[in-house]
Amino acid sequence: MTLNIIVLAKQVPDTRDVGPDAMTAEGTVNRSALPVLFNPDDLAALEQALHLKEQHPGSTITMLTMGLPRAAEILREGLYRGVDKAILLTDRALGGADTLATSYALSQAIRKIGIPDIVLCGRQAIDGDTAQVGPQVAEKLGLTQLTCVESLEVDSCNGKPVCLATRSIDGGTEEVKSPLPCLITVCGTAAPCRPCNARLLMTHKRAVPQAEGPLQQWGVADIKADTAQCGLAGSPTKVKEVRNIAFKAKEKCLLSASDDDLAKVARLLTEHLQAAPSTSSECDCDKPGKVEAKGTGSQDIAPVLVYCEMAHGRVADVSQELLTKGRELADRLGADLEAVAIGTDIKDKVEEQILPYGVDTLYIYSGAGLTPYTTQPHARIMSRLIGERHPQIALLGATTIGRDLGPRVSSACTSGLTADCTELEIGDYTDKRTDKVYHDLLYQIRPAFGGNIVATIVNPDHRPQMATVRSGVMKAELCATPHKGKVVYPNVADYVSPSDFNVEVLSQQVAACPNELKHASIVVAGGYGVGSAANFDLLRQLAHELHGEVGASRAAIDAGFCPETDRQIGQTGVTVRPKIYIACGISGAIQHVAGMKDSRLVISINRDADAPINQIADYAIAGTVEEVVPKLLRLLQTPC
Repeated sequence: MTLNIIVLAKQVPDTRDVGPDAMTAEGTVNRSALPVLFNPDDLAALEQALHLKEQHPGSTITMLTMGLPRAAEILREGLYRGVDKAILLTDRALGGADTLATSYALSQAIRKIGIPDIVLCGRQAIDGDTAQVGPQVAEKLGLTQLTCVESLEVDSCNGKPVCLATRSIDGGTEEVKSPLPCLITVCGTAAPCRPCNARLLMTHKRAVPQAEGPLQQWGVADIKADTAQCGLAGSPTKVKEVRNIAFKAKEKCLLSASDDDLAKVARLLTEHLQAAPSTSSECDCDKPGKVEAKGTGSQDIAPVLVYCEMAHGRVADVSQELLTKGRELADRLGADLEAVAIGTDIKDKVEEQILPYGVDTLYIYSGAGLTPYTTQPHARIMSRLIGERHPQIALLGATTIGRDLGPRVSSACTSGLTADCTELEIGDYTDKRTDKVYHDLLYQIRPAFGGNIVATIVNPDHRPQMATVRSGVMKAELCATPHKGKVVYPNVADYVSPSDFNVEVLSQQVAACPNELKHASIVVAGGYGVGSAANFDLLRQLAHELHGEVGASRAAIDAGFCPETDRQIGQTGVTVRPKIYIACGISGAIQHVAGMKDSRLVISINRDADAPINQIADYAIAGTVEEVVPKLLRLLQTPC
């Protein structure tokens, strides 16, 4: 069996080296002013393609990238690693594209190449972390999609080629089977990249893009693209503003690593332990509160819609958090709040988990094959429901499911989508080019560019305005007064066809959450500044002494100091609201602060007195982890 494979790759700015000229006046990335690299997840996708080529002799790999002319650098790397043909898609008309406009251009290029057996790309790019382009391309090409794939093989079943893949899902993995052709997004850990081929390196390292040959260059005209759907002009989402946030601490106390100063901290922690519940799981910081809801909105105003994710008959926490935010937004707009739940045998089981959050209308699609989750049936239902109800806002959790489903639906609806929002607000927007004023838009606020900035995104002209939000960012709150909503049970067969059920989940391995990080009243978190896995063990000892939980920054996870990825705190990890947050060797990037900014009291341990984390710390201890933490442990273990 031979395979025709296309690899989508991106040359990305190195987000570790961002200066004041990183963004243009329009809020787009100034890529020409930044150092660049081969996006790590895309490099893993390329390696996976080379692995398939070895297993299936005679297979071919075409590599495609869109970007500035210098993006040819990663195409040359692809050629000397074993790619057969590489194509650079570059044109001024493509500049400033959001993910939807990018996916349109890439899909047009793929059509020109010819629909392959497999399209491979990285799960996400480090400059955006949206994970949207792959699913959006799949929708535009009508391909089955598998996202967050850790490993894959291609085999034959009943004489037809199929893909057997292991996918990463929240809390574990699942084994799936999909027909070809399909689009697959690959996790960065899926396939370590092999050394390059020295002979091919000498052949291609100075190759220049040509109209023909192994390294080609195409423009908008070559792929017959509609320029109205390309670049900035074809991007539904616009950047309203880009800013740095200065979080202010409630009080400020600068301390040294002296015994006297650390004794003050030890007394503070001891007082908390004496007043705190006996276990971290009893912390009340995540218990649902209650809010007043204004009630049913005007039928003339488009509703707010929330997708309620299901897991083992339960509505996910993040969905209930979004219902609370959705109710707030709907009240602000004078609109109805609507919700949708999709699954097998869920009728009369989920209504009371959703309606008390102020939902005016709940749509329950209960039918065979809808659990466990697969993309196409859920995407088809969501897209058609949106086509019927025309919501002005649609919200999903930024879970594995939400990041798989949201981009596909946004592509089907030709709507913009903003991933991993930390705040949602309503406000006005003035288009700088036309001076047109838009009222009551959804402000979709998220850390961007590796957490170095915060961007406010708007979607002026396309509906719905779509956003995904991480679990724990919002707070779930029931309506303070009884709120009676209606429930609609549509006929599932009117929304999906048998061909939509083309991915089979063979097995799932999901473990219960091994920690109580999200609910802990004390969190001891470590960053890259901890220095080593051995030093990280000191944090575990301190957390144990305080009956707390250990957390980590993304940099500490990537460095291997903390192998438990479910302990990552921040925009792409867990959001925590502890009573005390002890940040050890954490610089304080916005991306991390987004996951802990609601901590009641922050203690920083950092050798750098100017570290951004000290700007939000109530107590800033100048010192190293190996110097400070052993002293704190000794003081905590010494009877007063």
